[in-house]
Amino acid sequence: MSSKNLIHFGPFEVTDQVFYKTPLCYALVNIKPILPGHVLVIPYRQAKRLTDLTSEEISDLFTAVQKVQRMLAVKASGNNEGDGIYDRLQSEEGNVGGGLWDQQRPVQDGKFPKIKDEDRKPRSPEDMNEEALVYQKAMALLDNE
Repeated sequence: MSSKNLIHFGPFEVTDQVFYKTPLCYALVNIKPILPGHVLVIPYRQAKRLTDLTSEEISDLFTAVQKVQRMLAVKASGNNEGDGIYDRLQSEEGNVGGGLWDQQRPVQDGKFPKIKDEDRKPRSPEDMNEEALVYQKAMALLDNE
């Protein structure tokens, strides 16, 4: 999904990992997913807290979250029942990207899998780009329905 406009998540350039864009936010695949379908939806404008977003940004963010969840219900075999807003004040894991994001976390047997962060290995850019293309096509199909 490369274009002339690079997209950054904190200090990281993530343009090719983005599978969905709206005027005010984007969705991307996770470098260290817990399970397939573990993705992030992030406002373009970095905000530390949900209360820092405008009404338009909140509406756009949650409309995108809803669409991404709908797509993942099909592509990730319906295992994406977990959703959470992460911000600088809430995250104890360092909030690597900086700022706020919505995280679509997969569940197994109705529960979040307990996987230590050190056990989650970073994926290659090629693997992430391939997953992003699959999700990008699925999102385009949703938009055409």
